[in-house]
Amino acid sequence: MAVIKTRAISFLWGLAEASFFFIVPDVWLSSIVLKDKKEAYINITFALIGALLGGCVLFFTAPLYAQLLHGWLDYIPGISNSLIEKSHDQLTEIGIFEALLSGMFAGIPYKLYAYWAGVMGYSLPLFLLASAIARILRFALVTFGTQLIAKLLSPCLKLKALIIVHAICWVAFYIFYFYKVGL
Repeated sequence: MAVIKTRAISFLWGLAEASFFFIVPDVWLSSIVLKDKKEAYINITFALIGALLGGCVLFFTAPLYAQLLHGWLDYIPGISNSLIEKSHDQLTEIGIFEALLSGMFAGIPYKLYAYWAGVMGYSLPLFLLASAIARILRFALVTFGTQLIAKLLSPCLKLKALIIVHAICWVAFYIFYFYKVGL
């Protein structure tokens, strides 16, 4: 039952973050790896499926409700009109693959690329392929990085302390992120 719950949370978090939520699924995925490495990597798949579904929702609704969604995206914490425009410029200048890959660690939410890909008329297969590559790459890198750091710290920290360090790191990350991009 716990496995089903964990995987459901991964799926729903991926779906939510790709469409309206502002905390990345990496927070959840990297917490799983502290307790169960194998399950963390399985959960990457569930988060990916959720993210692709959430991305498709924006992709398909954006051409129909571009103005409404643009305003709605600007309302989400950590997203500003300038960030929305920056993601548009990236898609225009370097294309979907490069934009998603550069944006995944630059603090540009995936949902912005999904929105613009729909508005700009990208093909669905190209959008899904680029999305899958960028999302799984980041999910795996953050999860693996957390696993490595936990392995280095585990000789001197018990699991409970690792979980606290993990939480402190994510809180610090988001304080910095929101300071940098604004609420």
